[in-house]
Amino acid sequence: MSSPRRSVFSALSKSGRTAEAVTCLERSGQIATWTGSGRARLRYLLASARVLRQDAPDTARGNLREAVDLARPRNLPFETATTLLAAATAGAVPATLLHEAYDLFGQTGATLWRFHTRTALREARLTIPGRRQATAENDHLLATLIAEQLTNRQIATVLHTKEDAVANRLTRLFARTGKRSRTELAASVLTGSL
Repeated sequence: MSSPRRSVFSALSKSGRTAEAVTCLERSGQIATWTGSGRARLRYLLASARVLRQDAPDTARGNLREAVDLARPRNLPFETATTLLAAATAGAVPATLLHEAYDLFGQTGATLWRFHTRTALREARLTIPGRRQATAENDHLLATLIAEQLTNRQIATVLHTKEDAVANRLTRLFARTGKRSRTELAASVLTGSL
């Protein structure tokens, strides 16, 4: 999940309120400077990359590279992985660093983030390690979303895919597991038997 601050910046940028986003960004930069906090600086760098990616792409990429340099020594796997994913998908660092993000997401159990990283790996035409494990993770993620009572449309939104693709994946999941309904699938997730 993105941080609330990045979401505000992104929403302002997407709605064409770039001037307001830049003002918020400047304020965030001041806060990072005043606090001297590595986390505040990292959040500022990531948010600035989102806000500036259209108008100042070189600055945005530079900020993402700085964010990667800042995140790594903090030794927070999830934070490092999300930073690597943002930087690699924006072209600020080599796409091969997606493998590192993928491994870090695996260490933290961030299945949904790992799913999105697999998508980024495919888009970068990089190999995805452990195909069998990836299939099992995808199945478990889909079953978990079903157990959370999400509709196919909601799942499609979460997975950044089309509703038809979700229906097809669900059909394959039913065939692989032998389950006949969403209820059976949800029960197997809740009992840990999937």
